[in-house]
Amino acid sequence: SGAGARAWCVAPDAISSTSFSFRPLWLAAPRLSQQRRASRTIVMSHVLWSAVTRDDVVLAEASDTGLDTPRLDAVKKLAKALLAKRPTPGWEFASATALRAVKFHVHEGGHVWSYACVADASLESMLAKGFLEKLALMTEPCREEAAWRTGATLSQQRAFGPTLQQRMDQANSQGRIA
Repeated sequence: SGAGARAWCVAPDAISSTSFSFRPLWLAAPRLSQQRRASRTIVMSHVLWSAVTRDDVVLAEASDTGLDTPRLDAVKKLAKALLAKRPTPGWEFASATALRAVKFHVHEGGHVWSYACVADASLESMLAKGFLEKLALMTEPCREEAAWRTGATLSQQRAFGPTLQQRMDQANSQGRIA
């Protein structure tokens, strides 16, 4: 991550760019998930984008700020495709070249809360699912708040975006559920 964090709204109707001015509590190198001893090639696996949505509204999101433009465009495209999938009980999946996307749904109180992420395809599915389940548990009290139940696109970016970014950075650096 860089000194600041940027987030991109990938709601189907618009893409916006938002910045917030916070610095993660710590900056650490991403986890080395796979090392091929014979060739000494190191493959880094991590979450590149994540979001919390209510129905079709992206409430907050976070992303890796170190992505080059072609990679960022691929992440945005896959995130849009994932969010466009109809919510079913449980999990939704999507993939693209070198990328994997996962979405977890919570049907509660007349709303569908979705927790989504796009990661390197080499990231273990269990780690991506654990990351999203942790977000669902963390936001359980928030889902009762009026601002979360009725807020517009990115309405919780200022309040929850830094936490989302921190959890994503933590999961990436530790290589386990943050």
